[in-house]
Amino acid sequence: MKKILFVLIPVILIFNSCALEVANVIGPGGGYVFFDKLNYDGGYRYIECMPKNAGEIESFDSSTALAEAAAILSNHSYGQYNTWELPTEQELKDMLRSLRWELTRFENSYQYMTVNGAVYRNNFDNSAFGEQEKIDYPHGRVYLRLIRRF
Repeated sequence: MKKILFVLIPVILIFNSCALEVANVIGPGGGYVFFDKLNYDGGYRYIECMPKNAGEIESFDSSTALAEAAAILSNHSYGQYNTWELPTEQELKDMLRSLRWELTRFENSYQYMTVNGAVYRNNFDNSAFGEQEKIDYPHGRVYLRLIRRF
């Protein structure tokens, strides 16, 4: 039994360290890598998010929000890359879930917009792990946290 444990424990530790390899890794664009799809199908393997908000929409109006976001993005670059863009809904949920404990980056009250104009935030009140809550009628500031695929 002891021999099995001596073999099993290192294998588990190695597997877990490989599975968590992406956590807290800085990508080539200077952002936080939060997704690794383990292959390059579609032309990319990793997704990183900017370490800061690219801008904000002060008073969110669904009829003008995408145009305001496009104006902010039109001249935006970070880390020598200008390929940053708004995430899809699933990418934003993955980003919020992956980095949910980084409260200085993703506070509970912060609302983030997706490429189609949907708005989400982390909701730490729902469970110990937090959920990504879609906001049907956003109020106040909505932030633009951009992603880059590579």
